[in-house]
Amino acid sequence: MEDVYKRFSGGWERRDDLLARAQQKGATRDDLRAAEAKGIDLGHYVAALEAGASHEDVLAAVAAGILPWLFVRALEANATPAQIMEAHRKQVAADPGYAWGIGGSGYIDLLNMGGTHDELIDLHDKDVHPQITQRALESRLGIAKLLEAYDQGLRGADLLCYVEAHENQVNPDEVLDAHRRGLRGLELYGHLRALTGR
Repeated sequence: MEDVYKRFSGGWERRDDLLARAQQKGATRDDLRAAEAKGIDLGHYVAALEAGASHEDVLAAVAAGILPWLFVRALEANATPAQIMEAHRKQVAADPGYAWGIGGSGYIDLLNMGGTHDELIDLHDKDVHPQITQRALESRLGIAKLLEAYDQGLRGADLLCYVEAHENQVNPDEVLDAHRRGLRGLELYGHLRALTGR
């Protein structure tokens, strides 16, 4: 018992608190030793347990390269351990740091804004840039409308133009209509500017 306490980080009260909280979630002293042997901060380990992960989930996430504090944040955003592992495996953006939350459009941020795991994976598989998804959620356009526009052929900057129309209180269907008429890129963007009166 003493050796476990010695290896806990933090003061005696924190050590006692972490041990008690971990045991309430069914963790054993051996689990705590194993987590610490993997270099996992025990505060993050206990937080992951309290957010619904199992001991095995935490070790698997860390073994896959997910930082424990990011794993906890994703759990708190209502992703399951399996969903977090899928998002990590698919690298929901080219830069893993960006994917997980730098810049406000990472996987965790988008979950917190109301996106679902399945929607975010679908958009990622379609190569929709996370910032386009972020703007669709922030403007309350929604992911369903974004996917509908994608299914009608809008990609990249044209898809962003669709979102920007909604942000500027222009019916985004006007952008779709112009796209159907052959406008793309700067021409489509110029059409949007004309619609907004700029």
